[in-house]
Amino acid sequence: MSGMKAKVIEVSQEAQRELEKLANRYSTRQQIALRARLVLRMAEGKNNSEIAREMKVRLNTVRLWR
Repeated sequence: MSGMKAKVIEVSQEAQRELEKLANRYSTRQQIALRARLVLRMAEGKNNSEIAREMKVRLNTVRLWR
């Protein structure tokens, strides 16, 4: 699979605000917060490997949510 480009993720400003709220809210389940943080990093244009390293998650986890 090397050489394949990751799908570009674009989020609107409104969606970004909602994802940030989910990621930072104390009462959000951690599984949901993790997904929100993953999508936010994807929207920044980072590749799967960068995100996995930064967030200390498996590469397959990032691939799944992209």
